[in-house]
Amino acid sequence: METVEQQTTGGHPSATAAPRQERRRSRRIRRRLEVKLETERTSVAGHTLDVSSFGARLLLPKAVPLVAGERYGMIFTELKSVVNVQIIWVNRQPEHVVAGVCKVLTREGNLGTTPLHEILFELMVRQRTGELKFIRGAAHKSIFVRNGEIIWATSDQEFDSLGALMVRDGRLDSATYERLVGINFRQSEKTVESLLLERGHLKAKDLEEAEAFRTAETVKGLFGWSEGEFMFDDGRRPPQFVTLRTSTSNLIVEGIRRASMERVNEILEPIKDIPLSVSLDPLRLFQQVSLKDEEKTVMGMVDGKTSLTALGQKCTYPQEVLRRAVAVLTGAYLIELGESIEEDAETDLESGAEPSNEKGVVEARIDQMYRRLHDLTHYEILGVPQSADGARLKKAYYQKARDFHPDLHHKLGKGYGSKLNVIFSLVNEVYEVLSDNDKRKKYDHTLDYLRSKRVTGSVGSAAPRPATSPPEAGLSAEDMYRNGNTKYNARDFAAAAEFYKNAARLDPEKGVYFFAAGKTLMFVPKRLKEAEEYLLKSVEKEPFNTRYLLELGNLYLKARLGTRAVRTFEEVLKIDQNNAIGKKGYEAAKRLAT
Repeated sequence: METVEQQTTGGHPSATAAPRQERRRSRRIRRRLEVKLETERTSVAGHTLDVSSFGARLLLPKAVPLVAGERYGMIFTELKSVVNVQIIWVNRQPEHVVAGVCKVLTREGNLGTTPLHEILFELMVRQRTGELKFIRGAAHKSIFVRNGEIIWATSDQEFDSLGALMVRDGRLDSATYERLVGINFRQSEKTVESLLLERGHLKAKDLEEAEAFRTAETVKGLFGWSEGEFMFDDGRRPPQFVTLRTSTSNLIVEGIRRASMERVNEILEPIKDIPLSVSLDPLRLFQQVSLKDEEKTVMGMVDGKTSLTALGQKCTYPQEVLRRAVAVLTGAYLIELGESIEEDAETDLESGAEPSNEKGVVEARIDQMYRRLHDLTHYEILGVPQSADGARLKKAYYQKARDFHPDLHHKLGKGYGSKLNVIFSLVNEVYEVLSDNDKRKKYDHTLDYLRSKRVTGSVGSAAPRPATSPPEAGLSAEDMYRNGNTKYNARDFAAAAEFYKNAARLDPEKGVYFFAAGKTLMFVPKRLKEAEEYLLKSVEKEPFNTRYLLELGNLYLKARLGTRAVRTFEEVLKIDQNNAIGKKGYEAAKRLAT
């Protein structure tokens, strides 16, 4: 059950049923949607003023008898869908009532009314840990998540077994598989997986990758279920885990692509006549989902006013291609339902004119920003003065995110994809610093100091920034990583770190790029704090990778931070209690801590 806070500050009530760290990750977007609040005894109609991943502000009639703490079913009139919400605060005005509501975590229900992508996305943004169980007839499946990311899946269906997947993938013939199943039936103590290893059909070193593949395929298969019960068991951990090579967001996208057209139409039918808008929430916009060309094209056609039905009249793609693309984009929450009520557009930094969408002008704007990245301060990147308040920073951030989102500009010339990836990632990093009061104060202090010394160029470690010119257009993340390895082997650690950092910016889903940057920065004088940031990021990407945790523990030993080192090596030993390096590190950390 969600906990509730109720506060009133300066006459403005604010509260949430979501933890504070969740509130910080979510942004409110102005959007109007018609709603009804219903219980067994009452029904009240109104509309949203703004929405976020966790709730909304509602405008309701004057006489509504709402009480903070009560729960309602909130029906989206146009969508014909319902979510459970809790009243957090009520502000009564002479002519109306404004109320804040927070979504209650959906712990159980039916896939017929709550699609799988909604369940997974909610767990992801709330960073929950536990087991999500599914039952349809005699079939039972489970998805385990840690901090919102999928780490394991199970199924009692033979179709989802590793051996059956290897047969479908052409890595095992069906006769051999049937023979192994027969042995498993007679000798129940031996699993098919152990038999695959024992008889040489699968090598031990390939087992984790094979299990990751099986987990991903089990999750994708669930997107084909149009009915079935689900329930979420908070905190339950899996018997084992794997490191998936794709994010939960990408699994959602791939699952919807695989679902039958009948299932896609079931999802889209209630929303076909509602205007579609590109998400303005960075929590969703910065997911780094891998989209196909047709999905990028459709995303570029979304303007906040046009519905799916209207898109079908002007889009040249076949209807099935268009509808599946819209299902993918709404499933990943890259486009949202309802017309956005946006503020006036930001003006161009140089000319004072509104940004143009003409291809040549867009390319010139990207080129200009890319060339100047290493010369601009954080404030100049967002196009605001150093005195800008939080509201102005947020507005500028949203505008830059739209201006330089790679998926909105996929038809530009060769090389612009790499440039946009660098700019887009840096805009995110810049806002992360400037939207945090403590980080911003440290950055401003560094900036003022450098200005007093008349030092130009990059302003240092308040946020990871390129120390040299931006990477050459066209180089992939893997290219950057290989170049980093070359520099590392030549013991040019400063240069190697920059290549690894650029690799992480270009492909922020791969923990190994963050790990390489962090490990290398440990050899560069006065860069331990930055090394810690990158190693923590690598652990965030792959929380069960003992190699990453061991390096982080070594950093804390080097920095003589005994308590942190103890906690880190304890995590290693929870994962692998026989890890010899982890045991030695733990003993060294305990001596340091005492």
